[in-house]
Amino acid sequence: MGVRRVVIADFPWVLFRTASGQARLVIDRCAHRHVPLSAGQVCGESIECRYHGWRYAGDGQLVAVPALGAGAAPDCKLDAMQVTEAQGFIWATQLNTSSLPPQFVHFNEAGWTSFVMESTFPASVEACLENFLDCPPATFVHRYWFRSPTASPVQAEVRHLPDGA
Repeated sequence: MGVRRVVIADFPWVLFRTASGQARLVIDRCAHRHVPLSAGQVCGESIECRYHGWRYAGDGQLVAVPALGAGAAPDCKLDAMQVTEAQGFIWATQLNTSSLPPQFVHFNEAGWTSFVMESTFPASVEACLENFLDCPPATFVHRYWFRSPTASPVQAEVRHLPDGA
């Protein structure tokens, strides 16, 4: 993973993996000069700002200021999120929450196909979902790309379940 800038709710965050393998997520801004921490590097269990070398632990706590010497870091803490890894994904939540991330039904289960799609769309989540779920226009908009207007009809059975269909 290395160091990666991510945007959550219109705010920049830096996602990084510590030397011990833990994923961490803190606001992407050094408290000193507001330099993006995503331009820095991981140093052990912390992330280091590339400007003056200030280091922050995964919970956002400032742990080192090289110019001040060992043990002289002022009390400073950046915003951080709790991260949980499940089924190959990293989930971010507010700190100190005990809720587990949702589980994908049939993920990597025999007889089922699992895939991950990473794309950036200049649209809202609602518009993207509507576009992905509205299949009939695909034969006109993307003619012959992945559907053919001459394909055989498909029969479907809809089963009603307690939590949906």
